[in-house]
Amino acid sequence: MQLGVFRPFRQVCKAAAAAAEEVAVMADYTQLPPRTSAGKRSACDRCRTQKLGCMRVPGHPGDACLRCVRSQAECVTSSSRRPGRPVRAAAASSPAALPSPDVEADVDVDVDNFPIAALDIPYNIPYDLPYDSSLVFLPDYLPDGLAYSGDRSPTPILDHHSPLLDHRSTPSTPSPPHKHHQRFLRLHQTLSHELALVQSTQCDLAEVFRVTCVHPDIPPRSGLKTAPEPHTDTTHRASTSTSASLSSPKSNPLATVTTHAAEFLSLLHTLHPLDTTAATTTTTPTTPDLLTALSCYILLVSIYDALLAQFLAAAATHAAAPDTAAPVLALGGLPVPLAPTLPANLLISLLNSQLQPIETCLGLPEVLRVCEGGRSPPGVGPGHNAGLFGRPGGQALCMALVQVEGERAGGHIGVGSGVMGVVAALREKRRRALGL
Repeated sequence: MQLGVFRPFRQVCKAAAAAAEEVAVMADYTQLPPRTSAGKRSACDRCRTQKLGCMRVPGHPGDACLRCVRSQAECVTSSSRRPGRPVRAAAASSPAALPSPDVEADVDVDVDNFPIAALDIPYNIPYDLPYDSSLVFLPDYLPDGLAYSGDRSPTPILDHHSPLLDHRSTPSTPSPPHKHHQRFLRLHQTLSHELALVQSTQCDLAEVFRVTCVHPDIPPRSGLKTAPEPHTDTTHRASTSTSASLSSPKSNPLATVTTHAAEFLSLLHTLHPLDTTAATTTTTPTTPDLLTALSCYILLVSIYDALLAQFLAAAATHAAAPDTAAPVLALGGLPVPLAPTLPANLLISLLNSQLQPIETCLGLPEVLRVCEGGRSPPGVGPGHNAGLFGRPGGQALCMALVQVEGERAGGHIGVGSGVMGVVAALREKRRRALGL
């Protein structure tokens, strides 16, 4: 209780002492003459911090204020700092800015037709680099002398005279090597999707491997006769199945892979024309293009292998049942009985007609070919290896591939041992189909 009573009393005493000091200072201040120095601040730092009036002592050598003198403290008055822009004198003393040069605008430039996309072209980057991370750049892994380098000419440096920067060219048109590479990649993606579809679904074998005959000059009514079925028109059935297989290849995997094989062969002919004797300038295939072309070929072989496996399984299941839906061909108006091996022979003939030109255009060695005895293109001798892989770089690539496959298989190349295993599997099924 005593502490609570004396605490307000102490505060009152302190306030009274401060008021008495302020009165004394004000009394002394009234006796001081008015201050004439206008260069300094009116208050020192101590009085300014406490927000009190600052009275200077006249005649003091340090121009101290009365509070600092009574407190025996150093009276410090900081110089005034004006924030913001400098005064006019300082601005006038600053060096004058240099005059900006006159830049003449080129009014002849057509901004609308300027190839903006050409500015994104990498500087001095050859097209031999792979455009896909899934493709391996084999020259880094091959021994010295085996890397495919084409004519080993240095890569030209892009300059302002490059045709890619021509104002008359279309900015979205890619260069020929890039265009071929994009087409190879699109075909590879399509074949991969088709292979997964054939392996995952069971197609209608009776519709896929239906044998029909269409004469180019004679109408189907007299050129084709099929076994009658209840409530079915023979001529309408034959013509409908033929037109359906030709007009809608998406419903028939055999027709689909045939279309892709023709597209693949057309793409290969752009890199390696049929007439090798003509003095035409062709595009040198890069290593990624060779690898993608070989991968597309293996995908075609895998698709044919899956279709032929389904055909052999169906033939083994229905070997004893008579084929009542087989067509009847006529020779001189007389019906000719068909051999039971006709569907298999026709399928193998179709397979050979699709793969043999591709193998010849690729120039693959015999160990990677499904069809034996491929015909060489005109102007090429039988002992000369023609095709994309017939060049030194392509031969080295095939040698490295065969060597790697042999090392992985331990010297036994068979079914399921990589690229050569896929080729060997289709060869075996082809031999079994011919022996039916």
